[in-house]
Amino acid sequence: MTPKQWVHRMVALEVAWCLLLASCAVMGRLLEFQFWPAVMAWLLIGLVLMLPNSYGAPFPSGDNVDVVGALRMLWWSALWPSRLFKT
Repeated sequence: MTPKQWVHRMVALEVAWCLLLASCAVMGRLLEFQFWPAVMAWLLIGLVLMLPNSYGAPFPSGDNVDVVGALRMLWWSALWPSRLFKT
């Protein structure tokens, strides 16, 4: 992976993470309950578990800033219990 591809992936992940954080903040404001810390902790656990065992995780493209691919990766990491305890 070239440095340019790495930068494209990190920018895509940052944009996707900020979109998710903003949507959680808006929903929290509407529902008058702040659940974004739990959402962020859940996704961080999923991402940390994904690092040593990829389990076929989708990664964003390195050719351009692939925000859709980064959102797909975050969605995959949200479902980490089903992949961790899969027999």
